[in-house]
Amino acid sequence: PASLFGGRDWPKPARMGTRKIARLGLEERTVEVLNKHGVHTCNDLLNYQDAELVEMAGLTFAKARSLLGAAARAVSPKVSTALALLNEHRPCLQTAFPALDLALRGGIKSGSITEFAGPPGSGKTQLCTHLCIQAIRAPSVGGLGLSAVYIDTEGAFSAQRMVDMARARLPDEFGNVDALTALTDGLVVMRPTTCSELSACIASLEDRLIRAPAVAIIVDSIASLARKEFDVRSGRERADFLAAEAVALKYLADTFAIPVIVTNQITTAFDDDEGAEGAQLVAALGNTWAHSVNTRIQLEFDSEEGTRSAQIVKCPSSARQAFQYTIEERGPCERAGAPAEARDPRAMAGRSSFGLAFGDVKQQHVWPS
Repeated sequence: PASLFGGRDWPKPARMGTRKIARLGLEERTVEVLNKHGVHTCNDLLNYQDAELVEMAGLTFAKARSLLGAAARAVSPKVSTALALLNEHRPCLQTAFPALDLALRGGIKSGSITEFAGPPGSGKTQLCTHLCIQAIRAPSVGGLGLSAVYIDTEGAFSAQRMVDMARARLPDEFGNVDALTALTDGLVVMRPTTCSELSACIASLEDRLIRAPAVAIIVDSIASLARKEFDVRSGRERADFLAAEAVALKYLADTFAIPVIVTNQITTAFDDDEGAEGAQLVAALGNTWAHSVNTRIQLEFDSEEGTRSAQIVKCPSSARQAFQYTIEERGPCERAGAPAEARDPRAMAGRSSFGLAFGDVKQQHVWPS
């Protein structure tokens, strides 16, 4: 119902019942016949009896029953044991920071949502660009070897920067035109400009991933359009929108066993009892979104000290840890021998609008062509 999404006609979030029948391992002809009769998802299919499918698609009774059973299993909640989960192998997407990868037990986990939250200039887009390169690289050199999807809501992604970063970081691997062509051709870039367009982009990804598998989805950023389109009086509507997108992204991450990476902005939160002294920098978008991400890494940039740090603030497999890093021509790089202390966010809040030169940071870096 429209009221569920604050009166707007958001695309419905993906759920198990909306799994496409094309993913049930059916013959292509069978899928085409069922699609012609308006059967596209498991929910559609389970509305029919076996006899109806026999008449509709020319199936045998045995095959119709088998098909209904496959659809029922596909929409049922997964049941597993802790031992099976322990032995399950899902590839991790390595970041630019070895110490962070170690803390995350291999890197960014597949099947989950990982968020990088930070102020402008902290390197969120630089890190996302590096993760795209890492995803597309061949498995033999530490990559995942397929394409990636980059949803760019801020218009910050630069294909030229991606090429420059790959050349500087991996000159032997990307020192020729063919390698760079394959790299850039492996990244699908979407640029929605409204929340409705963002919803449509995310809703379209299941069909795209069926046709052309990808190993990572990046949304840079989840906050930009939501904060721009919803004012403070639209808190419920914004929460509904974010909840819908979180469900859709989690479904894609789990169904296709891939990592979903999102970036978020930060805001200053105040404690009612402590006033300005209780101010702290926190990720934007509130509690609804905070509970939707599996791992949150907060990035900080202090222009007075000239330092950047990444701090794990939420992770089911890691304690709170922090690492210093730099942004160089070859992209984000861990600062060797300089571990950062895990700091209380309130320690940075006093400089959130003054000492940190948020607005001008990105202009300080000029990358050679």
